[in-house]
Amino acid sequence: MRIDVEAEDRLAELESLAEWLADVDELRGKVQAVESAPPTGTLGPLLDALEVALGPGGAAAAVAASVIAWLRSRAGRITVTLERPDGTKVSVDAVRVRGLRPDDVRAEVEGLLKAIEPPDEVPGDRQRR
Repeated sequence: MRIDVEAEDRLAELESLAEWLADVDELRGKVQAVESAPPTGTLGPLLDALEVALGPGGAAAAVAASVIAWLRSRAGRITVTLERPDGTKVSVDAVRVRGLRPDDVRAEVEGLLKAIEPPDEVPGDRQRR
């Protein structure tokens, strides 16, 4: 799953999210930086996005809960877009989740989890549902 951030200081926010996710036990070792070539005249690659290896073991639930928690801790206008390998995208906005009540936060995490969870393999069928 690819994770991108839209913000005034995109690079700083993406680095912050990477650090936040790296501290989550279920995601340890599953978060990779996606880097792009540096602009001419500069040194080192640029952080372009994050890639999270999802699979069994609750990684998708950890991503959903962590992204919502991270967004609630941020100031300003920030949008996180999560993209599954099949191209499905879902975006979550900090302004919208920041003021949610606990029950609404839980519902938001559950909704995000449903949107990003890898589809199950249909038994006896090679297609995904």
